Amino acid sequence: MLYIYPVNPALQSFVNIAGNYPALLNTVDTALLYGRMSPQTRTAIQAALLAQNSDYERVLTAIYLAVMSGEYLVQ
Repeated sequence: MLYIYPVNPALQSFVNIAGNYPALLNTVDTALLYGRMSPQTRTAIQAALLAQNSDYERVLTAIYLAVMSGEYLVQ
């Protein structure tokens, strides 16, 4: 069952580009990791995005995995 959640206005710009995985990853990388996302982290997040059913779920997954990465935690 697919649940539709109201989109947080702060995430709307991410949701608008969520169908384009490279653009979403670049935006998350710039916003949270200052452009320092490793290729391994990028590959892992992109693989997780493929399993999501909606743009909002892709955004939440990308942000969650980025902030759980060692690269974010070190900053």
